[in-house]
Amino acid sequence: MTYGDRAAAEHQYWFEECALKEFQALDLNLQIPKEQRYEQENNQTHIVVAWLLGDSTDINEVMNAN
Repeated sequence: MTYGDRAAAEHQYWFEECALKEFQALDLNLQIPKEQRYEQENNQTHIVVAWLLGDSTDINEVMNAN
């Protein structure tokens, strides 16, 4: 989080100069797998209340989901 009247590019420059240049980029796979569905077995009960929002990458659509 930043504040003040500095341009975002200036903040980014100083983040790089003061900290980020000390690190090396990692080749990571940061994909999030789809939600795993579970089947009930042996007459056991497990109740979960949740909303599965799907695959949308539109932030406005996700934030407005009802």
